Amino acid sequence: MGIEKKLEMYKAFLYRVIKFKYGVERAVDLWNSAEKRKAEGRFDDAIARLYRLMEYIAQVQLFNNHRGLETRDLDVKLLPESLRPQYEKKVGRSGKIELPLYESYALLKHLGDDLGGGVHK
Repeated sequence: MGIEKKLEMYKAFLYRVIKFKYGVERAVDLWNSAEKRKAEGRFDDAIARLYRLMEYIAQVQLFNNHRGLETRDLDVKLLPESLRPQYEKKVGRSGKIELPLYESYALLKHLGDDLGGGVHK
């Protein structure tokens, strides 16, 4: 494959990443990056990238399937009334509600989403 063809492919990939906040390209990139770090023997780095991928999957699900919910700045007004009091208590020092990995999946479970189904507490 020639350099011009490769550049066009990379350009199209970057365009999709920029255009879509949550897309499969980012998830695949995180996975491939983790695989590469594993092959290099950099296991801590690989695990960190897989952890980030798990966060990203929850973010994609919440944003795309639950009214644009964001884990980095949760808007409780977008939650069902019954869940609002529980999440309003989570406002941090930043003045925002920021959900870590476990709580992102717990929210999915509270919303009846199958992706959060394995969360137990």
